[in-house]
Amino acid sequence: MVSMRKSLMMIALLACAFALILGCTALGEDDRVERASYVRINSTNFPDEYFRDYVSDYCDSNGDGKLSSTEIAAVKEIDLMYEGCESLKGVEYFTALEVLDVTENELTSLDVSKNVNLRDLGCAINSLARLDLTKNTKLESLSCSGNQLTSLDVSNNTQLEWLECQYNFLTSLDVTNNTQLTDLCFTSNEISSIDLSKCIALESLECGGNRLTQLNVTKLTKLTWLDCSENKLTSLDVSKCTKLEYLACPGNNIKSLNVVTCPNLVKAVMHGKYTNYGSYGCSYSWTNNDDIWYDLYFDEGTTITASIMSTPDFIIPAKATSIQAEAFMKAGMTVVVCPNTLKTIGARAFANCTALKQIYIPATTTAIADDAFSGCTGLTIYAPAGSAAAAFASDHDIKFISYVR
Repeated sequence: MVSMRKSLMMIALLACAFALILGCTALGEDDRVERASYVRINSTNFPDEYFRDYVSDYCDSNGDGKLSSTEIAAVKEIDLMYEGCESLKGVEYFTALEVLDVTENELTSLDVSKNVNLRDLGCAINSLARLDLTKNTKLESLSCSGNQLTSLDVSNNTQLEWLECQYNFLTSLDVTNNTQLTDLCFTSNEISSIDLSKCIALESLECGGNRLTQLNVTKLTKLTWLDCSENKLTSLDVSKCTKLEYLACPGNNIKSLNVVTCPNLVKAVMHGKYTNYGSYGCSYSWTNNDDIWYDLYFDEGTTITASIMSTPDFIIPAKATSIQAEAFMKAGMTVVVCPNTLKTIGARAFANCTALKQIYIPATTTAIADDAFSGCTGLTIYAPAGSAAAAFASDHDIKFISYVR
Protein backbone atom coordinates (compact mmCIF):
# COMPACT_ATOMS: atom_id res chain seq x y z
CA MET A 1 0.00 0.00 0.00
CA VAL A 2 2.79 2.35 1.00
CA SER A 3 4.66 1.30 -2.11
CA MET A 4 1.63 2.12 -4.27
CA ARG A 5 1.30 5.59 -2.71
CA LYS A 6 5.01 6.21 -3.41
CA SER A 7 4.49 5.16 -7.02
CA LEU A 8 1.49 7.48 -7.44
CA MET A 9 3.41 10.35 -5.86
CA MET A 10 6.33 9.73 -8.20
CA ILE A 11 4.00 9.78 -11.20
CA ALA A 12 2.44 13.04 -10.00
CA LEU A 13 5.86 14.63 -9.55
CA LEU A 14 6.93 13.53 -13.00
CA ALA A 15 3.73 14.95 -14.49
CA CYS A 16 4.31 18.30 -12.78
CA ALA A 17 7.89 18.38 -13.95
CA PHE A 18 6.82 17.58 -17.50
CA ALA A 19 4.17 20.31 -17.40
CA LEU A 20 6.71 22.77 -16.06
CA ILE A 21 9.15 21.88 -18.83
CA LEU A 22 6.43 22.33 -21.45
CA GLY A 23 5.47 25.67 -19.97
CA CYS A 24 9.05 26.92 -19.98
CA THR A 25 9.51 25.72 -23.53
CA ALA A 26 6.36 27.55 -24.60
CA LEU A 27 7.56 30.72 -22.91
CA GLY A 28 10.92 30.42 -24.67
CA GLU A 29 9.22 30.05 -28.04
CA ASP A 30 6.99 33.05 -27.36
CA ASP A 31 10.02 35.09 -26.35
CA ARG A 32 11.85 34.09 -29.53
CA VAL A 33 8.79 34.99 -31.63
CA GLU A 34 8.71 38.42 -30.02
CA ARG A 35 12.40 38.89 -30.63
CA ALA A 36 12.01 37.86 -34.26
CA SER A 37 8.99 40.14 -34.80
CA TYR A 38 10.48 43.32 -33.35
CA VAL A 39 13.67 45.31 -33.77
CA ARG A 40 14.56 47.26 -30.69
CA ILE A 41 15.75 50.81 -31.25
CA ASN A 42 18.96 50.65 -29.28
CA SER A 43 22.67 51.26 -29.73
CA THR A 44 23.25 47.64 -30.75
CA ASN A 45 20.90 47.72 -33.72
CA PHE A 46 21.41 51.42 -34.54
CA PRO A 47 24.84 52.47 -33.17
CA ASP A 48 24.80 55.96 -34.73
CA GLU A 49 23.00 58.40 -32.44
CA TYR A 50 21.65 60.60 -35.25
CA PHE A 51 20.32 57.64 -37.20
CA ARG A 52 18.85 56.11 -34.04
CA ASP A 53 17.07 59.38 -33.19
CA TYR A 54 15.70 59.55 -36.75
CA VAL A 55 14.34 56.00 -36.48
CA SER A 56 12.71 56.82 -33.13
CA ASP A 57 11.16 60.03 -34.43
CA TYR A 58 10.00 58.94 -37.88
CA CYS A 59 9.77 55.14 -37.98
CA ASP A 60 8.48 54.12 -34.52
CA SER A 61 4.86 55.16 -35.06
CA ASN A 62 3.56 54.01 -31.65
CA GLY A 63 6.62 55.18 -29.73
CA ASP A 64 7.24 51.90 -27.90
CA GLY A 65 10.99 51.88 -28.55
CA LYS A 66 10.89 49.00 -30.99
CA LEU A 67 9.96 48.45 -34.61
CA SER A 68 7.29 45.96 -35.56
CA SER A 69 7.23 44.26 -38.94
CA THR A 70 4.34 46.56 -39.88
CA GLU A 71 6.31 49.66 -38.93
CA ILE A 72 9.35 48.41 -40.82
CA ALA A 73 7.32 47.67 -43.95
CA ALA A 74 5.84 51.18 -43.84
CA VAL A 75 9.24 52.89 -44.19
CA LYS A 76 9.66 53.75 -47.88
CA GLU A 77 11.90 56.80 -47.55
CA ILE A 78 14.73 57.87 -45.24
CA ASP A 79 16.12 61.40 -45.45
CA LEU A 80 19.29 61.97 -43.43
CA MET A 81 20.88 64.82 -45.38
CA TYR A 82 23.43 66.91 -43.44
CA GLU A 83 22.88 65.01 -40.16
CA GLY A 84 26.50 64.15 -39.33
CA CYS A 85 25.93 60.38 -39.39
CA GLU A 86 29.03 58.20 -39.11
CA SER A 87 27.28 54.84 -39.50
CA LEU A 88 24.12 53.63 -41.18
CA LYS A 89 24.13 50.20 -39.57
CA GLY A 90 20.50 49.22 -39.12
CA VAL A 91 19.37 50.40 -42.55
CA GLU A 92 19.36 46.72 -43.57
CA TYR A 93 16.16 46.19 -41.54
CA PHE A 94 14.21 48.47 -43.88
CA THR A 95 13.83 46.06 -46.77
CA ALA A 96 10.89 47.98 -48.27
CA LEU A 97 12.97 51.17 -48.53
CA GLU A 98 12.71 52.90 -51.92
CA VAL A 99 14.40 56.27 -51.32
CA LEU A 100 17.55 56.80 -49.23
CA ASP A 101 19.29 60.16 -49.01
CA VAL A 102 22.38 60.41 -46.81
CA THR A 103 24.02 63.28 -48.69
CA GLU A 104 26.78 65.16 -46.87
CA ASN A 105 27.39 63.03 -43.81
CA GLU A 106 30.52 61.38 -42.42
CA LEU A 107 30.02 57.85 -43.72
CA THR A 108 33.04 55.70 -44.52
CA SER A 109 30.94 52.66 -45.48
CA LEU A 110 27.41 52.00 -46.68
CA ASP A 111 25.79 48.57 -47.01
CA VAL A 112 22.55 48.63 -49.01
CA SER A 113 22.68 45.00 -50.13
CA LYS A 114 19.48 44.19 -48.21
CA ASN A 115 17.62 47.23 -49.56
CA VAL A 116 16.73 45.57 -52.82
CA ASN A 117 13.74 47.85 -53.46
CA LEU A 118 15.81 51.03 -53.61
CA ARG A 119 14.91 53.29 -56.54
CA ASP A 120 16.72 56.45 -55.47
CA LEU A 121 20.05 56.56 -53.61
CA GLY A 122 21.81 59.78 -52.66
CA CYS A 123 25.11 59.34 -50.82
CA ALA A 124 27.12 62.26 -52.18
CA ILE A 125 29.74 64.13 -50.14
CA ASN A 126 30.80 61.40 -47.75
CA SER A 127 34.04 59.43 -47.46
CA LEU A 128 33.01 56.22 -49.18
CA ALA A 129 35.85 54.24 -50.75
CA ARG A 130 33.56 51.42 -51.89
CA LEU A 131 29.93 51.12 -52.93
CA ASP A 132 28.35 47.75 -53.75
CA LEU A 133 25.15 48.13 -55.78
CA THR A 134 24.98 44.68 -57.34
CA LYS A 135 21.79 43.78 -55.44
CA ASN A 136 20.01 47.07 -56.15
CA THR A 137 18.63 46.17 -59.54
CA LYS A 138 15.64 48.52 -59.23
CA LEU A 139 17.80 51.61 -58.84
CA GLU A 140 16.73 54.49 -61.09
CA SER A 141 18.71 57.39 -59.64
CA LEU A 142 22.19 57.38 -58.08
CA SER A 143 24.20 60.31 -56.75
CA CYS A 144 27.53 59.27 -55.22
CA SER A 145 29.64 62.31 -56.10
CA GLY A 146 32.24 63.76 -53.78
CA ASN A 147 33.48 60.49 -52.28
CA GLN A 148 36.71 58.50 -52.55
CA LEU A 149 35.54 55.88 -55.03
CA THR A 150 38.18 54.38 -57.30
CA SER A 151 35.70 52.08 -59.04
CA LEU A 152 31.96 51.91 -59.56
CA ASP A 153 30.07 48.91 -60.91
CA VAL A 154 26.62 49.79 -62.27
CA SER A 155 26.37 46.89 -64.69
CA ASN A 156 23.47 45.33 -62.75
CA ASN A 157 21.60 48.62 -62.44
CA THR A 158 19.97 48.48 -65.84
CA GLN A 159 17.06 50.73 -64.84
CA LEU A 160 19.32 53.69 -64.02
CA GLU A 161 18.11 56.94 -65.55
CA TRP A 162 20.22 59.39 -63.53
CA LEU A 163 23.86 58.85 -62.55
CA GLU A 164 26.06 61.41 -60.83
CA CYS A 165 29.53 60.24 -59.77
CA GLN A 166 31.63 63.38 -60.22
CA TYR A 167 34.53 64.33 -57.94
CA ASN A 168 35.79 60.82 -57.24
CA PHE A 169 38.90 58.93 -58.34
CA LEU A 170 37.37 56.73 -61.03
CA THR A 171 39.70 55.58 -63.79
CA SER A 172 36.96 53.84 -65.78
CA LEU A 173 33.19 53.71 -66.01
CA ASP A 174 31.20 51.05 -67.86
CA VAL A 175 27.70 52.22 -68.79
CA THR A 176 27.09 49.85 -71.69
CA ASN A 177 24.27 48.13 -69.76
CA ASN A 178 22.65 51.40 -68.72
CA THR A 179 20.60 52.01 -71.82
CA GLN A 180 17.93 54.04 -70.00
CA LEU A 181 20.30 56.76 -68.81
CA THR A 182 19.07 60.27 -69.56
CA ASP A 183 21.50 62.19 -67.33
CA LEU A 184 25.15 61.23 -66.79
CA CYS A 185 27.74 63.26 -64.92
CA PHE A 186 31.24 61.99 -64.15
CA THR A 187 33.06 65.33 -64.07
CA SER A 188 36.45 65.53 -62.31
CA ASN A 189 37.60 61.92 -62.30
CA GLU A 190 40.53 60.23 -64.05
CA ILE A 191 38.69 58.53 -66.90
CA SER A 192 40.57 58.29 -70.21
CA SER A 193 37.91 56.60 -72.35
CA ILE A 194 34.22 55.74 -72.25
CA ASP A 195 31.80 53.87 -74.50
CA LEU A 196 28.50 55.75 -74.82
CA SER A 197 27.21 53.95 -77.89
CA LYS A 198 24.44 52.17 -75.97
CA CYS A 199 23.31 55.26 -74.04
CA ILE A 200 21.08 56.55 -76.81
CA ALA A 201 18.55 58.04 -74.36
CA LEU A 202 21.09 60.52 -72.95
CA GLU A 203 19.91 64.11 -72.82
CA SER A 204 22.62 65.55 -70.58
CA LEU A 205 26.30 64.56 -70.49
CA GLU A 206 28.88 66.18 -68.23
CA CYS A 207 32.36 64.70 -68.47
CA GLY A 208 34.68 67.65 -67.96
CA GLY A 209 37.90 67.44 -65.99
CA ASN A 210 38.91 63.94 -67.05
CA ARG A 211 41.59 62.51 -69.36
CA LEU A 212 39.47 61.80 -72.41
CA THR A 213 41.36 61.78 -75.69
CA GLN A 214 38.27 60.86 -77.73
CA LEU A 215 34.55 61.34 -77.21
CA ASN A 216 32.10 59.69 -79.57
CA VAL A 217 28.64 61.23 -79.24
CA THR A 218 27.37 60.38 -82.71
CA LYS A 219 24.70 58.02 -81.31
CA LEU A 220 23.46 60.58 -78.75
CA THR A 221 20.85 62.27 -80.89
CA LYS A 222 18.76 63.39 -77.89
CA LEU A 223 21.54 65.39 -76.23
CA THR A 224 20.60 68.93 -75.24
CA TRP A 225 23.51 69.54 -72.83
CA LEU A 226 27.16 68.57 -73.33
CA ASP A 227 30.09 69.68 -71.20
CA CYS A 228 33.40 68.04 -72.10
CA SER A 229 35.71 70.86 -71.06
CA GLU A 230 39.18 70.32 -69.59
CA ASN A 231 40.04 67.04 -71.30
CA LYS A 232 42.56 66.07 -73.99
CA LEU A 233 40.28 66.16 -77.02
CA THR A 234 41.63 67.23 -80.40
CA SER A 235 38.32 66.91 -82.24
CA LEU A 236 34.61 66.73 -81.50
CA ASP A 237 31.87 65.64 -83.88
CA VAL A 238 28.44 66.96 -82.82
CA SER A 239 26.86 66.72 -86.25
CA LYS A 240 24.26 64.20 -85.03
CA CYS A 241 23.49 66.12 -81.81
CA THR A 242 20.96 68.38 -83.48
CA LYS A 243 19.08 69.21 -80.26
CA LEU A 244 22.05 70.70 -78.41
CA GLU A 245 21.26 73.86 -76.47
CA TYR A 246 24.46 73.99 -74.42
CA LEU A 247 27.95 72.94 -75.47
CA ALA A 248 31.13 73.60 -73.51
CA CYS A 249 34.49 72.34 -74.77
CA PRO A 250 37.22 74.77 -73.63
CA GLY A 251 40.39 73.43 -72.07
CA ASN A 252 41.02 70.97 -74.90
CA ASN A 253 43.03 71.19 -78.11
CA ILE A 254 40.16 71.37 -80.59
CA LYS A 255 41.21 73.43 -83.61
CA SER A 256 37.84 73.57 -85.35
CA LEU A 257 34.25 72.83 -84.39
CA ASN A 258 31.36 72.55 -86.82
CA VAL A 259 27.90 73.24 -85.35
CA VAL A 260 26.09 73.82 -88.64
CA THR A 261 23.66 70.95 -87.93
CA CYS A 262 22.88 72.23 -84.42
CA PRO A 263 20.27 74.96 -85.03
CA ASN A 264 20.17 76.18 -81.43
CA LEU A 265 23.93 76.68 -81.37
CA VAL A 266 23.78 78.33 -84.78
CA LYS A 267 21.37 80.86 -83.26
CA ALA A 268 23.82 81.46 -80.43
CA VAL A 269 26.65 82.12 -82.90
CA MET A 270 24.69 84.17 -85.41
CA HIS A 271 22.44 86.17 -83.09
CA GLY A 272 24.01 85.90 -79.64
CA LYS A 273 26.58 87.86 -77.68
CA TYR A 274 30.24 87.02 -78.22
CA THR A 275 32.48 87.21 -75.14
CA ASN A 276 36.20 86.58 -74.93
CA TYR A 277 37.41 85.46 -71.50
CA GLY A 278 41.07 85.30 -72.51
CA SER A 279 42.74 82.18 -71.18
CA TYR A 280 39.34 80.89 -70.02
CA GLY A 281 38.02 80.74 -73.58
CA CYS A 282 35.18 82.40 -75.46
CA SER A 283 31.43 82.10 -75.65
CA TYR A 284 28.36 82.83 -77.71
CA SER A 285 25.13 83.21 -75.73
CA TRP A 286 21.62 83.92 -76.97
CA THR A 287 18.17 83.70 -75.43
CA ASN A 288 14.80 83.45 -77.13
CA ASN A 289 11.52 85.01 -76.05
CA ASP A 290 10.82 82.08 -73.70
CA ASP A 291 14.00 82.86 -71.74
CA ILE A 292 15.68 79.67 -72.94
CA TRP A 293 19.42 80.16 -73.26
CA TYR A 294 21.56 78.70 -76.02
CA ASP A 295 25.26 78.70 -75.12
CA LEU A 296 28.51 77.70 -76.79
CA TYR A 297 31.82 77.82 -74.88
CA PHE A 298 35.13 77.11 -76.61
CA ASP A 299 38.85 77.91 -76.61
CA GLU A 300 40.00 81.14 -78.21
CA GLY A 301 42.00 79.13 -80.73
CA THR A 302 39.00 77.04 -81.82
CA THR A 303 37.40 78.08 -85.07
CA ILE A 304 33.63 77.69 -85.02
CA THR A 305 31.74 76.93 -88.21
CA ALA A 306 28.08 77.77 -87.76
CA SER A 307 27.10 78.62 -91.30
CA ILE A 308 28.17 77.75 -94.79
CA MET A 309 28.99 80.76 -96.94
CA SER A 310 27.11 81.26 -100.13
CA THR A 311 28.95 80.58 -103.38
CA PRO A 312 31.34 83.49 -103.94
CA ASP A 313 30.94 85.65 -107.02
CA PHE A 314 34.33 87.27 -106.49
CA ILE A 315 37.57 85.70 -105.19
CA ILE A 316 40.56 87.91 -104.45
CA PRO A 317 43.56 86.45 -106.34
CA ALA A 318 45.69 83.97 -104.44
CA LYS A 319 48.92 85.28 -102.89
CA ALA A 320 47.52 88.81 -102.60
CA THR A 321 48.80 90.37 -99.38
CA SER A 322 46.87 93.66 -99.34
CA ILE A 323 43.78 95.37 -100.69
CA GLN A 324 44.53 98.98 -101.48
CA ALA A 325 42.44 101.98 -100.50
CA GLU A 326 39.17 102.31 -102.47
CA ALA A 327 40.13 99.23 -104.49
CA PHE A 328 36.54 97.95 -104.81
CA MET A 329 34.53 101.01 -103.80
CA LYS A 330 30.94 100.85 -105.14
CA ALA A 331 31.59 97.47 -106.76
CA GLY A 332 28.64 95.14 -107.30
CA MET A 333 29.93 91.83 -105.85
CA THR A 334 27.75 90.02 -103.26
CA VAL A 335 30.00 87.29 -101.81
CA VAL A 336 33.77 87.81 -101.55
CA VAL A 337 36.53 85.44 -100.44
CA CYS A 338 39.95 86.77 -99.47
CA PRO A 339 43.02 84.51 -99.74
CA ASN A 340 44.86 83.14 -96.71
CA THR A 341 47.83 85.35 -97.61
CA LEU A 342 46.00 88.65 -97.09
CA LYS A 343 47.46 90.93 -94.39
CA THR A 344 45.82 94.35 -94.77
CA ILE A 345 42.62 95.96 -96.05
CA GLY A 346 42.96 99.66 -96.87
CA ALA A 347 40.76 102.69 -96.30
CA ARG A 348 37.33 102.56 -98.01
CA ALA A 349 38.45 99.40 -99.83
CA PHE A 350 34.83 98.18 -100.04
CA ALA A 351 33.04 101.45 -99.29
CA ASN A 352 29.45 101.73 -100.54
CA CYS A 353 29.38 98.17 -101.88
CA THR A 354 25.65 98.05 -101.14
CA ALA A 355 25.19 94.59 -102.68
CA LEU A 356 27.97 93.03 -100.57
CA LYS A 357 26.43 90.57 -98.08
CA GLN A 358 29.24 88.17 -97.16
CA ILE A 359 33.03 88.40 -97.02
CA TYR A 360 35.57 85.90 -95.76
CA ILE A 361 38.66 87.41 -94.12
CA PRO A 362 41.43 85.00 -93.02
CA ALA A 363 43.32 84.99 -89.72
CA THR A 364 46.41 86.30 -91.52
CA THR A 365 44.71 89.68 -91.94
CA THR A 366 45.92 91.80 -89.04
CA ALA A 367 45.02 95.36 -90.14
CA ILE A 368 41.65 96.61 -91.42
CA ALA A 369 40.97 100.31 -91.93
CA ASP A 370 38.10 101.68 -89.84
CA ASP A 371 36.17 102.80 -92.92
CA ALA A 372 37.01 99.79 -95.09
CA PHE A 373 33.33 98.76 -95.24
CA SER A 374 31.57 102.10 -94.75
CA GLY A 375 28.19 102.20 -96.45
CA CYS A 376 27.90 98.38 -96.56
CA THR A 377 24.54 97.53 -94.99
CA GLY A 378 23.54 93.95 -94.16
CA LEU A 379 27.14 92.72 -94.31
CA THR A 380 28.29 89.56 -92.53
CA ILE A 381 32.00 88.99 -91.92
CA TYR A 382 33.12 85.36 -91.92
CA ALA A 383 36.44 84.86 -90.16
CA PRO A 384 38.19 82.64 -87.61
CA ALA A 385 37.29 83.26 -83.97
CA GLY A 386 39.82 85.46 -82.19
CA SER A 387 41.08 87.00 -85.43
CA ALA A 388 41.51 90.70 -86.17
CA ALA A 389 38.49 90.48 -88.46
CA ALA A 390 36.39 89.12 -85.58
CA ALA A 391 37.47 92.05 -83.39
CA PHE A 392 36.80 94.49 -86.25
CA ALA A 393 33.26 93.14 -86.68
CA SER A 394 32.59 93.47 -82.96
CA ASP A 395 33.96 97.03 -82.81
CA HIS A 396 31.93 98.17 -85.82
CA ASP A 397 28.65 96.35 -85.05
CA ILE A 398 28.96 94.16 -88.12
CA LYS A 399 27.44 90.69 -87.98
CA PHE A 400 30.14 88.08 -87.47
CA ILE A 401 30.20 84.31 -88.00
CA SER A 402 33.13 82.20 -86.89
CA TYR A 403 34.32 80.42 -90.00
CA VAL A 404 37.47 78.99 -91.57
CA ARG A 405 38.24 77.94 -95.14
